[in-house]
Amino acid sequence: MRGRTIKLSASRRLVGDLMRFSIRVPRVTVQRQMNIRPLLDARDGPDSRPVERFANAANGMTLEELQLCIIQAEAIVAAKTRR
Repeated sequence: MRGRTIKLSASRRLVGDLMRFSIRVPRVTVQRQMNIRPLLDARDGPDSRPVERFANAANGMTLEELQLCIIQAEAIVAAKTRR
């Protein structure tokens, strides 16, 4: 045996053993496919109301910030109706 021996605690020996044995474990990549078409349709549908989303976030906002959000929501609705 070459080098010098270093005494390891039981927990370090356990980790070393786990690392050595894990070399033999095959690695598998897992993919999950999701169909998000219903989500996209719901977001783009006529029932999607950005004003309601902004209203939920309006708690604690100043009047000026709230008015800006309403203007932005109206612009989003106008852009969707132009499509």
